Amino acid sequence: MKEKIRVVCKEGKSLSQEALISKLNPIIRGWANYYRHSVAKEIYGSVDNYTWKCIWNLCISRHNN
Repeated sequence: MKEKIRVVCKEGKSLSQEALISKLNPIIRGWANYYRHSVAKEIYGSVDNYTWKCIWNLCISRHNN
């Protein structure tokens, strides 16, 4: 899962934020729907944190200030 997010973030450097989020949404939703029947609070938190960091790093690389 994290590998897919990393690839989309790397390939999406030239995309707008809307386009990047629209590419990430189906990946995250599909993964969450697949694992919705399990108790995976730590896993969901880990994926949420990883996604946030990837998007944050992308924003920082676009706007150096």
